[in-house]
Amino acid sequence: MTTHTESARYYAPQSLVTDPGQYAFLFDGLPNDIPTLCEVVRGLHMHLEEGELYGIRIPRSRLSETLIRSVQKMLEHIIHRNDQPLVDTRDPKQRLVGCCRDFAVMLCAMLRHKGIPARVRYGFAKYIDHPDFEYVDHVVTEYWNAEFERWLLVDSQQDDRHIEMNRIEFDPHNVPTTEFLFAGEIWWRCRIGEADPDAFGYQRGLKGLWVVAEYVVHDLASLNKHEMQITDKWGLSDVGPDGVFSDDDLALLDEAARVTQTENVDLKKLQSLFEEERLRLPRTLNRYDLQKRRLVKTDWITELGS
Repeated sequence: MTTHTESARYYAPQSLVTDPGQYAFLFDGLPNDIPTLCEVVRGLHMHLEEGELYGIRIPRSRLSETLIRSVQKMLEHIIHRNDQPLVDTRDPKQRLVGCCRDFAVMLCAMLRHKGIPARVRYGFAKYIDHPDFEYVDHVVTEYWNAEFERWLLVDSQQDDRHIEMNRIEFDPHNVPTTEFLFAGEIWWRCRIGEADPDAFGYQRGLKGLWVVAEYVVHDLASLNKHEMQITDKWGLSDVGPDGVFSDDDLALLDEAARVTQTENVDLKKLQSLFEEERLRLPRTLNRYDLQKRRLVKTDWITELGS
């Protein structure tokens, strides 16, 4: 079993996705406390579905920003639009358009820059109000809190407006594990009949066990320090609503869920499982393009720097 020291050492350095590259200097001098760092992140990003919440309309042309994978490219776009220090909150119209994954990845990058072990977790949130689901697909950041000697979940997207809108009664800088559930835990609940797979999804009609499987595969990849976009699809995350899991598929997903459903992950098992053909991350994968409204083939490694 992986020790806390080994795990912390593994998740402290940047990944291909979180590495700020030539823009690392922008992270120098950022505040050290988690709440203020989250404020900085929120001042840089805008969720593609929440323009109205901030009094703006996001034009369709800006959906191309949701394709940006890496923190380096995010920062390039952010300072191109406004070259002030990152601690200066941008007007909502100047913020980078993306989704929950981008908030989580940016905070993860900032924490790793400070030498704080951090990782991005994919799962489902109970605290986000949605008309169709009890739990909504969501992505948050998890970091090693040296004082408490444990991993804590942080939702950097939740500002005062979200807290009021979602009637949140807990501290979003320390999200209870009863409020955000790792995809692996949801998978097991569905498999043993404790949960209805149709209670989990991201849009009406886009729900069910295949959606949970997508997030199990993404969480496994992220725990191997490949923090992929939620619209990426490969292997067992590319089954879709009309696909069918074989018995072997289900057994492999069961194992992936088992090793990812806890904060105390076993690195050797994670890395070994990530080598399985149906879970391994290929260089070329399918991605749902929000502008084109269809799946496209993409070389995600090339996109990191493009």
